[in-house]
Amino acid sequence: MRIKKSGLVFPLEGTGSEELLREVSKRRDQDFNWRKGKMFGYVYYPGDEIMETVESVYKLFMHDSTLNPTAFGSLRRMENELAAMVGSLFHGDKNVTGSVTSGGTESILMAMKVARNWKRGMMPEVKPEVIVPVSAHPAFDKAAHYLDIKLIHVPLRGDFRADVDKMASAVNEHTAMLVGSAPCFPYGVVDPVEEIAELAVKNRLLCHVDACLGGFMLPFVEKTDYKVPPFDFRVKGVTSISADVHKYGYSVKGASLILYRDPELRKLQFFVTTEWQGGIFVSNALLGSKSGGPVAAAWATVKLMGVKGYMAVASEVMDTTRKMQEGIKATDGLEIVGDPEMSVFAVRSGKYDIYSIGDELEKKGWLTDRLQNPACIHITVGRLQAGKEKEFLNDLREVIALTGQKKREKISDRLVTSAVSALSGILPEKMFKNVMDFASRFIGNNSSKESGSAALYGISAKLKNRNNMKEMIVSIYDKMYRLE
Repeated sequence: MRIKKSGLVFPLEGTGSEELLREVSKRRDQDFNWRKGKMFGYVYYPGDEIMETVESVYKLFMHDSTLNPTAFGSLRRMENELAAMVGSLFHGDKNVTGSVTSGGTESILMAMKVARNWKRGMMPEVKPEVIVPVSAHPAFDKAAHYLDIKLIHVPLRGDFRADVDKMASAVNEHTAMLVGSAPCFPYGVVDPVEEIAELAVKNRLLCHVDACLGGFMLPFVEKTDYKVPPFDFRVKGVTSISADVHKYGYSVKGASLILYRDPELRKLQFFVTTEWQGGIFVSNALLGSKSGGPVAAAWATVKLMGVKGYMAVASEVMDTTRKMQEGIKATDGLEIVGDPEMSVFAVRSGKYDIYSIGDELEKKGWLTDRLQNPACIHITVGRLQAGKEKEFLNDLREVIALTGQKKREKISDRLVTSAVSALSGILPEKMFKNVMDFASRFIGNNSSKESGSAALYGISAKLKNRNNMKEMIVSIYDKMYRLE
């Protein structure tokens, strides 16, 4: 029997181990080599010595399942101990409870589910609302989409932190929860959590702190010479915190924590059904079957590193960050957005096309993210970048010199950007979708070494109808996830 799809057939016979490993290695060699330390973000690596032990622990539990906490009691204990250890790091008391999730998105989704159920418990007839700053991670939008929650976005202050006055104006009888970031992903700044939590207490609301990015960095940065505003359970009114162990916690993907000050809140997170023919089914988070590997690895990483280990890494990372930022500030035409508290920051320019700078850096092997509104390149410094600040700054200066000599955009990119932007205002929706499909083919299948982000964000900045931009992104991703 053949199962045919996209020109491939299900293999009749299994591939030999050596042949398969050769194929896998060949494919992986085409991916970005993060070990060179030129990829900002995505991979957080503690070093070979620690990771060797963590990977051994992972392998011991990779086939075990967290679905049955009685059959795999050791995993249950590790999860409880990890929540307790990190809860104490966040100045929580013995009542703090939590769950290990597959990542920040799941942790945030669980916090949103709790907020929804908590509000419905008091007002079953209303559609719960959650108020977030516009800089909050899109995982909140995703969770609102899945859970039938109305998400209210409020603008930022001039320092790129959440505007609490605007939050206060948005509070109404439907509001369930307020959200702050520590820090926000785009700019690396910590929202005024004390003010947000005070507003929550005043209005008897929940308050969630998204520390997915900074949860395993800020507590240790605070112990050095850097100033970090209070963001955790020492702040009255903070009811839940999310923190990713697979980011600055330096464990393997995917492991995150969702923690609650009050155990009664976590009960709202659980899913239980009692009438299934297969018996009573219960899960403490989104996933049912889940490998025990990430849970055990996260527990092991925290045990291996401890406060002293994390402090040493944090100092190393912050030293590299400071040197990078000083070099960027000393470069004419570039500036750091806001005043970041840790090792995540954005760079913008009023003189150069910052997206083109990002594209040129990529040609030199540096992978940065792109931000919009305002246009920026995004830098996430980790242990892999430690000691590479001179190389980065030298390449940055070369790129700026090159960018200043070039036209701001390639002719072809400029034509596509201008054409799509102009047609968006005059063509009927159905016809415009064909134009977007053409543009997505042009950008998504760029055969050169350039990423094409300058053209993509050029279109994004000029399109008035954001649904049109969504159409193009969906088209690009649809093509990316098809066999050529």
